Amino acid sequence: MNGSSDDKHYKAEIERLQKIIGKQAILIEILKKQSSHGDKVEVVKMLKKSGYPIKDACKALGIPRSSYYSAKKAKVVERAKGDGFKDGELVRRIKAEHPFWGYRRVTAWLKHGQSQKGS
Repeated sequence: MNGSSDDKHYKAEIERLQKIIGKQAILIEILKKQSSHGDKVEVVKMLKKSGYPIKDACKALGIPRSSYYSAKKAKVVERAKGDGFKDGELVRRIKAEHPFWGYRRVTAWLKHGQSQKGS
């Protein structure tokens, strides 16, 4: 009766995994209900660093992906403002120097090129 001992082992493993899933579901519900929108975006950022897809993290926390990306964009704008530029002034200067750059390249420069400016 080797099959019955395997069945017991599989049933025990299934129960163990169901408990883990149940605990994770509870944690997700707590995050959804008690966290502010900005806190959820920060949790998505942490999950992204841990290797989880943004789509799945946003879905689990109940926020649209656009919220994550708009928060990310706002951070870039805040960094530019911190350097003493008004809203569109920095972008106008970049576009004047590089008229054929699109928004993706300008955004990449704001994220990466600007941080190398002080080096």
